[in-house]
Amino acid sequence: MGVCTEDIAVCEQVLKAALADEALLMKDGFRATRVLMSQLVDKLRQGGKPERKPKSGRTSLPSGVSEDDKERTSYSVCEVKPAQFSRLVYTNPVCLLSSCQGSERNLMTVSWLTAVDNNGHLVLSLNKRRHSAGSIMSSRAFVLNVPTAQLAQTVLEIGGCSGGTTDKIERFSAPLGGFCLPGWKPLGAWPPSDEDSEAGKLVFAISGCVAHLVVHVLVDLDEISSHHLLVCKVIRAFVRSTYWDGKIFSPRLDMDTQTPPYMSFFGSQTLGYVVPGCCGQGGE
Repeated sequence: MGVCTEDIAVCEQVLKAALADEALLMKDGFRATRVLMSQLVDKLRQGGKPERKPKSGRTSLPSGVSEDDKERTSYSVCEVKPAQFSRLVYTNPVCLLSSCQGSERNLMTVSWLTAVDNNGHLVLSLNKRRHSAGSIMSSRAFVLNVPTAQLAQTVLEIGGCSGGTTDKIERFSAPLGGFCLPGWKPLGAWPPSDEDSEAGKLVFAISGCVAHLVVHVLVDLDEISSHHLLVCKVIRAFVRSTYWDGKIFSPRLDMDTQTPPYMSFFGSQTLGYVVPGCCGQGGE
């Protein structure tokens, strides 16, 4: 069955009307429906067919970012102002933490982090037995990379293996879209030159993620025997324009491009998706 521009316009009008109904927005069952409706409109715009939901309870997602997706995606890089650093972690997004110690680099999946003020300070809980713990405590710097739902399986795989026995840089470079300097600047030989360091710290980022937060460790609150409780400070932050409107870090449904949601962690290898609650202007 063919789809014309009038059909797409009707779908968009229905979606907009539904999003304007505050009572409807509060219903849990509508949240997933809204996401599916948005995806349907995107598919219709592209002339494709909407994806069917798998029969199993969990959503099946590709493990990597395809070359076709990269070509379709058009975005600019936004450098976030320091007063807005904390907005990038308000929702406690699942992050891929990239760290290095000398020439050795590693990746780990983290979700136990939260902002503690509006000035870029955050707290991160880190298991002391993790392989990355040594490099983080030694270098006192790392990058929080925010992946989207397209990388859900890869995120779980990174969290399910240890850098002590697996070269995660080699294993996951392809599905992650390669590596770069924060802000998607090209990364040449490793380690990079001092000119490419961030405040004197050598760090690297993940090309296939939608946000990069350069973070320095300030204090280790050694209150818990099994975990480092790190008080950290965001030094610089970059976001793709398709996820930043100058105020809110979320997929921008107003842009004519694919913007899959980023994720939250429910436990038991289950990821949830973070999507905007409405399209209107929010209050402070």
